[in-house]
Amino acid sequence: MFLRYQLGDMPIVNFTGRVKYKKPWEHFERVSSEYIMFLVVGGDMYIEEEKKFYHLKEGDYLILEPGKRHIGYKAATCDYFFIHFETNRMESVQEEDKDLDYILFNNKSVIFHDEKSFSDYHIYFPKHCNIKDSNIFYRLKLNFKAAVDNYYNSEDDYPIVCSTRLIEMLVIMYRYILNEKKIHYSKNISKTFFTAQELKKYLDSNTYRTVTKNDIIEKFELNYDYLNRLLKKYYGSSIQQYIQLKKIEKAKEILLNNDIKISVVGYLVGIDNPYYFSKLFKKHVGMSPLEFYKEARLE
Repeated sequence: MFLRYQLGDMPIVNFTGRVKYKKPWEHFERVSSEYIMFLVVGGDMYIEEEKKFYHLKEGDYLILEPGKRHIGYKAATCDYFFIHFETNRMESVQEEDKDLDYILFNNKSVIFHDEKSFSDYHIYFPKHCNIKDSNIFYRLKLNFKAAVDNYYNSEDDYPIVCSTRLIEMLVIMYRYILNEKKIHYSKNISKTFFTAQELKKYLDSNTYRTVTKNDIIEKFELNYDYLNRLLKKYYGSSIQQYIQLKKIEKAKEILLNNDIKISVVGYLVGIDNPYYFSKLFKKHVGMSPLEFYKEARLE
């Protein structure tokens, strides 16, 4: 089952937190007037909603709907985040799977300088899903933690921060499921090209941190030299060359758009050694970061 969220107004977050039950416990029966989202970090959660039984494990999220009875049906230890929110912009999607796939693949996304308002756009995500991608799961946990920290510390404008974090999580889930469906429909693409494509996406999404050889091996469970050959075959660069190029692209972007110390730029793109960063930058750009920065300011 999918839910559709109409963009525009932000949801109202009423309560958020993290619970770690070290002794077996089960949810009490209730009918909530709010949506409740769970993200399980560890252990098990057994919960029933309107005779639909869910067994949630690490990596699972579930969104309970207002007006529907839910209750725990088995006691268990569990570590999970939760967030209670209200919105009149979310609804269940009733289309058949094939119709929903068509809608997802043809759904228009918000772009800058669009004449349409945000409320003309929708995002879609499953009511319940297991996040198999560790990076996506990590991003969801980070957003949940930020919302919880703001809530309990009552920092300035914390209700707004909680709402924006929730919106970001919904967008992350939408992007994740759309990508998963694209993978499902990519059977006609050769396996080697698909692997190279996924490797490229992984490197693109980790430009701001140091990605090691072991990180890549652990992520793809394939021989590093084999992955290196695939990336070079389809994208013309070895893994290290591609990582360097992406980092320099980001560094140039930072220098063009920010007044910032040159020594900080390398750190921001995951290169801790300032000398190595400057040397690498000059190799790819033909001038030092400082020269590039000064030239950009003269234009």
